[in-house]
Amino acid sequence: MKFPLTWSLFALFLVAGFLQAAQPGRAPYAFSTKRIKAPIPRKLQERGVRRVRPVAINLKLFDEAMARSFMEKKRGKADLTHDTKMNFFPNVALTVHWSRIEQVQQPLGVVWTGTVEGSPAGQATMAVARKNVTASITRGDGLIYQIRTTPDGMWWVREIDQKAFPQEREPVIPDRR
Repeated sequence: MKFPLTWSLFALFLVAGFLQAAQPGRAPYAFSTKRIKAPIPRKLQERGVRRVRPVAINLKLFDEAMARSFMEKKRGKADLTHDTKMNFFPNVALTVHWSRIEQVQQPLGVVWTGTVEGSPAGQATMAVARKNVTASITRGDGLIYQIRTTPDGMWWVREIDQKAFPQEREPVIPDRR
C-alpha cells in the first residue's frame, strides 16, 4: 500500500506546483512583510498623516535594470504594464499598473507613472534614484499613500487623509479702481 500512497502524494505535489506556477498576472509585493522597529521621524508626522511605518522595499522591482527591461518589452506594446502590489499597510494593498517610465538626469534615476487597479481616478508616480525612493499613490478617494526616504536611508510609507487639510479660503477679488 505504500507504493500507491507515495505516487499519490507525488502526483498531488506535482499538481500543486503547477497550479502555483500557473498564476499569471500575479503582481509581486513591493514591500517586505517583516516588521521593522524604528522611531517615527517628526518630519513624517505632518497634518493629515494618519499612520506611518518603516518598510523594506524590493528595489529590484523598480531599479534601472528593471526599467530598461520594461522599456525594451514595451516597444510596440502600448498596453503593457509592470504590475506591483503596493502593500502599504496590513489592510491596504494597492495593485499599481506602471505604464510609463522616464529616465531623469538630476539626480540620475527613473520616474515610473501608472494607474491604480479598481480606481478610475487613481494615479501613481514614483521616482527612484539609486536607493532614494519617493512616491505618491492615490485611489482618488481622498487618501494618499506615500513612500519617503529619510536622510539615514530608511524607507517609510505614510497614509494621508486630505480631509484633514485646512479648508481653502474664498478667492480674493482684485480691486479694479
